Order: sequence, then structure tokens, then C-alpha cells
Amino acid sequence: MIALYAAAIAMASLCSSLLKAEDIPEERNKTLDGLRALAAVGVAASHINQHVCAYSGATGVPHIGNHVEIVGVQMFFALTAYLFTDRALRGRIQPLQFLSGRIRRIIPLYTFAVAAAIGIATLYTLNLQTSLAQSVKEIFKVYTYGFWVHHAISFKGFNMLRLLCVAWTLSYEWAFYLLLIPASMIWSRYRVAMFAIIAVAVGLVINQYSYKSEQVIWPFFFPGVIAAFLNYYLPKPPAAVRQIASVASIAFFVLMITTPGYWTAMKLGYAVCLFLSVYYGQAPLLNWKPLQSLATVSFSVYLLQYLLLGPAALYINHNPEIFSNQAIKVASVFSVMIALIPVSFLTYLFIEKPFMTRGASGSERKRPACGSELKVTDAVEERSLVSIGR
Repeated sequence: MIALYAAAIAMASLCSSLLKAEDIPEERNKTLDGLRALAAVGVAASHINQHVCAYSGATGVPHIGNHVEIVGVQMFFALTAYLFTDRALRGRIQPLQFLSGRIRRIIPLYTFAVAAAIGIATLYTLNLQTSLAQSVKEIFKVYTYGFWVHHAISFKGFNMLRLLCVAWTLSYEWAFYLLLIPASMIWSRYRVAMFAIIAVAVGLVINQYSYKSEQVIWPFFFPGVIAAFLNYYLPKPPAAVRQIASVASIAFFVLMITTPGYWTAMKLGYAVCLFLSVYYGQAPLLNWKPLQSLATVSFSVYLLQYLLLGPAALYINHNPEIFSNQAIKVASVFSVMIALIPVSFLTYLFIEKPFMTRGASGSERKRPACGSELKVTDAVEERSLVSIGR
């Protein structure tokens, strides 16, 4: 896992200097950018790590790497919730403009990923014949996976989860966006009613966890919501508290990757503590330029990882005469991370960025890719939320 992180950072340093892909305004919250980069790389690294462990002959489940993956997804949810809840609290959610911005941010790259996945699946199923109606039906189901999770998606018998499985999180984000719009409208007019809704949501969380379920996922937006409310109502903590928070964030991260279970009530509590400690701690390491570069392309890193990893693993598994020993297998699957970063820079430059700026005014095109600083002017805050990575 450490080596995979190192490879991603090295490639990001190289690509950012060659492609000049990032434009990082000073007013952007670089702490949240750094967290986003670590989360995106962590998800990709954990999936690659699973194959590395298998090819190296390791027995058992790579628990640490798998927990890093889940923590990364949970921090993505928290980041989304914080950035847009903060915007809603300040009365800056205009429904049509908000949804238009989300569509421009997510749909182009997602459409590209689905098209690439269909193309890859077609190469593996050239000898199979299916009716046009069946193919259209399967393509529709594959495309809607990012809006409404299906238990299984296939194209001409090819399991498309091998290429798009990480897109399941997008359906939760779309649900959050759609719920945020009426919530922001209620908040702007009837704040007592809004607090009543929050109380009901907390009650639902407690009720669902009372059944000791391992798949209560939606509450992991709460860490970001809590951070947004604290930022809205409370002043910035003193420097001493922020220093303690930086150290505490390491402790909470260790607890999250070593405590059994993934989507449990205990993990939700740790997630709240981890996000708040990172948010208030503002560790200097998170401002590191390679992490800022990775944050810029984090959506591509996250969404495209299996488009490279899936075919690589299939090729390795189906060609034992080429990959005759463990070292070659491990090196080959490890190289997926090395390839993923430049691919992500290219898709950011030619797919993500053009659509993010399309239709925006000249001033809006200069908006950064993540949240604002803790306390900045209203104008800067408004500019800071156009393109939040994912």
C-alpha cells in the first residue's frame, strides 16, 4: 500500500509538471484537497493491493488495505456532504444551477467510463451474438448503475462490475444532492422544521444500527454535515486545538483501519472524529503539491481505476505462459497505478475540465476544484464550490 501511494505521488509530480493540468487558487481549502487525494489513491491502491497479495501468494484477506478503501469512500461522502451543506447553510443552493453544475461535473466522465467499459467488454465478446434490443437493454442497465445500483450488470455475458464496480457510490451522491435541494429550501424559511428533520434522520440512524447491520451506508454523509454546521455556528478553534486535532486524526485513522467491520455504528463515530480532526487540524502535509495535483484529478483516479485493473488482471490470468512467476505478475498489476495517474490527468484535461467550465461566466471559470478556506469572504466562498473533485 505504501509503495502504491509512493508510485501515485511520483507520477502525479511528473504529470503535473509536464501537462500543467492544475490551476490551484490560493483561496482553496488545500486540507480538504489533500484528504480527497489520499482517499482517491487509497481506494485504487487497495484494489490493486488485493491482486498484488493474490499474485504474491499471500494467504488470507488484506484487511488493512481493504479498510483503507472503505475509509476512502467514507471520506468522499463526508467531503461531498460538508461542501454542499456549507453552501446550503449560506443560502447558495439554486436548484437548477446546482443540478446543472453536478451534471456537468459528473456525467461527462461517467459517460466516458461507461463507453470505455462497453468497448472493452465488446472486445472480450466478439464471437457472441445478441439481439440489438437485448444489447440496448443491457447498455441502459449498465449506464444507470451510477444512478441506481443494480446487484449485477453485464453486457453480452461479460460481468461489467469488473470495470465499473466503484460507480456504486455515485447513486448515493445523487440521492444526497436531490435531498439537499428541498432541505436547503426548508432551511432558508423554516429552520425549526429543518432541525426537526435532522432529529428524524438521527433517529433513523439509531434505529437502523439497532439491527446491527453492516450495510447502513447513507449515514456516512453525517461527518460532513456535522462539520458544516460547526463551521457555520462556531468560531474557528485556537491554534492549540488545531495542533491536537492534527495528531488526533492519525489516531482515528489507525482506529478505522484496525477495528473490525466496515459500515458499523462504531465506524461512523470514528468517521465523524476523523473528518473533524482533519478539517480542524489542517496538517501541513495535506498541502503538499503532489497531493494537490492528485486532488485535481481525483475523480478520474477513482472512476477509471477498474478500466485499467480489470483488463490487466484478466490478461495476466489468461496468459500463464507470459506471466510465469509471481514477480512478473506483481510487477504487472502494480504498474496499473503507474498508468492510472497519467490517464487521469489526460481525462481531466480533455473531458472533465472542458465541461466544468462550459457555460460558466469568465469569473466562474476560475473557480477552484475543492472547498473554500474555513473563513474567507463571501465572494471567495461562492467561487470555491464549482468543481469539488467528485
